[in-house]
Amino acid sequence: MAAVRARETAVAEELRMDLALVGDGVSSRGQAAFNVLRRVLGRQVEWRGKSILAHGVVVVDEPYTRESARVTTETATSKNTFMMVTGQLDRLTQP
Repeated sequence: MAAVRARETAVAEELRMDLALVGDGVSSRGQAAFNVLRRVLGRQVEWRGKSILAHGVVVVDEPYTRESARVTTETATSKNTFMMVTGQLDRLTQP
C-alpha cells in the first residue's frame, strides 16, 4: 500500500511540474517563446505571471519579442543571457 501512495505522490508532483511549464492566459507566441527558451536555457526559465524569467536576470513581457526583453539585474552573465534570449526570440519571427 505504501508503494501505491508513493507512486501517487510522484505522479501528482510530476503533474504540478508539467503545469508550471504552461503559461496561464498567455498567447501561443508566448508559450512558443517559453518552450524555446526552456529548451535552450534549461530549467532556469520560468513563468512569472504572463512574463518569462530567464536565469533570474532577463524578463520577457508580452508580446514576447526582442523589444519586450529586458535585463533586471546586471550580473556577470546577464549580458550573455540577454543575447541568447533575444537571439531565440528573433528566430521565432523569421519565416
